[in-house]
Amino acid sequence: MTSALRLSGLSYRHPDSAQPVLTDVGLDLAEGRMTAVVGPSGSGKSTLLRLVAGLTRPDTGDVRVGDRSVLGLPPERRGMTMMFQKPHLFPHLDVLDNVAFAGRVAGRPRREAREAARRYLTLVHLGELASRRTRALSGGQEQRVALARALAAEPEVLLLDEPFSALDTELRSAMHRLLIEVRAALEPTLLMVTHDMAEAALADEVAVLVEGRLAQVGPVEELYSAPASVAVARVVGGFSEIGGVLTPAGHVSALGTLPCGAATVTPAATLLLRQETVGITHGTDPSATAVGTVVGTTRVGARQVVEVSVSHPRLPTAVVRAEVPLGTATRIGECVGLVVAPDAWCVPAAPAAGLAETADG
Repeated sequence: MTSALRLSGLSYRHPDSAQPVLTDVGLDLAEGRMTAVVGPSGSGKSTLLRLVAGLTRPDTGDVRVGDRSVLGLPPERRGMTMMFQKPHLFPHLDVLDNVAFAGRVAGRPRREAREAARRYLTLVHLGELASRRTRALSGGQEQRVALARALAAEPEVLLLDEPFSALDTELRSAMHRLLIEVRAALEPTLLMVTHDMAEAALADEVAVLVEGRLAQVGPVEELYSAPASVAVARVVGGFSEIGGVLTPAGHVSALGTLPCGAATVTPAATLLLRQETVGITHGTDPSATAVGTVVGTTRVGARQVVEVSVSHPRLPTAVVRAEVPLGTATRIGECVGLVVAPDAWCVPAAPAAGLAETADG
């Protein structure tokens, strides 16, 4: 599969800082595919997009579009278009001419640029608003116009810098559906930065940045089923972190011994347990993996998450989160059993040097 965008060895440090923002970042985006970059605040996501776009020059590394390096080219000659969180529409132009602007900049005749603009407006379901002034648009409509304008530039790579983060939940969902439609119609190559894993799940693969380094790259299903580190699991979300010891028999913790194919003994290891794989039963149920005490319950949208503390006389206390049907009756202090699905956990390898397993990244 042809590479539309290839990043190799990108590193960058602010002139007034001793610590690098990015270190040796490499990504390969296949033509027509979408990659999402996620990570904790301060992990270097936005800086990476600026390096790719040409708004900031890296200290080392290269940016290649197709078979050519664009490192020495200004942003407007890189074959890329960036869509920002704010649409930045031109208030003196109507919707049609905002979208046609990209074609005019490329040197197309006005009539040709406007004809193309109409097609892109139809694609984003705004064809009937072509003559409307931008000040009369809603926030969602503004972002649709901005997307149409970005597409009208016909870039080799479209860069998305958290473009939907300012929208409410309903509008964001609508924009996500629209992005799926656009991808099906045009097959653009997309690189998107986002802090939202639900949004990142729209991509073919997800790149996780931690402390300026790529910690893991792969399909979102892979990140959920086998995060490479505790830091990656924290970015993905939805895991319980269980401290214990790794032995040939498995991971030993307050939950007991859970087999995980360990070949060697590790003095301390964190087991990662996805909360939707844990069920709650009666404290006297013999099928329970472990028994503990309810210490908290939280509603997350249409879900209910129950926190259960499991103690052990010689091992660290484990706090396990379990997703249960909304309305499940649980009381703080209640004794319950935890039922863990087989093979619903993993013990990632220790992080690479320099990647601290901290909650804030």
